[in-house]
Amino acid sequence: MFKNITDLSSRKTIKEAIGFYISFSIFGILFAMLLGGLASLYFNTSSFDEGFEVGIKIGVFFAVVYSFIFSFIILFKRNLQNNFYYIFLSILAGILAFLGGVFLGLIVPSFLLTRAK
Repeated sequence: MFKNITDLSSRKTIKEAIGFYISFSIFGILFAMLLGGLASLYFNTSSFDEGFEVGIKIGVFFAVVYSFIFSFIILFKRNLQNNFYYIFLSILAGILAFLGGVFLGLIVPSFLLTRAK
């Protein structure tokens, strides 16, 4: 399931794509939490509510960028960037990340890993 998880150029099975989704979702959430905490310190928030709002904004921004980056890296590593359907799906990954965070945003990159070159 977690074999060659960082190799984004090879085709993955469904099981390997689920392993990618789980591991990179956990990593993305942990990194977003770290960024949110650092941002609340940087912006010198005075209450929990202000810090929470800053963390939410940073988390949404990070999820969108994270999903875009992985989608387009997979497209270029697997030489799929000339297919309009896959480009549309990569843009959809950012929209899904905006709506549902890293959990929805990484569905598209996981799907792209299962496609043939």
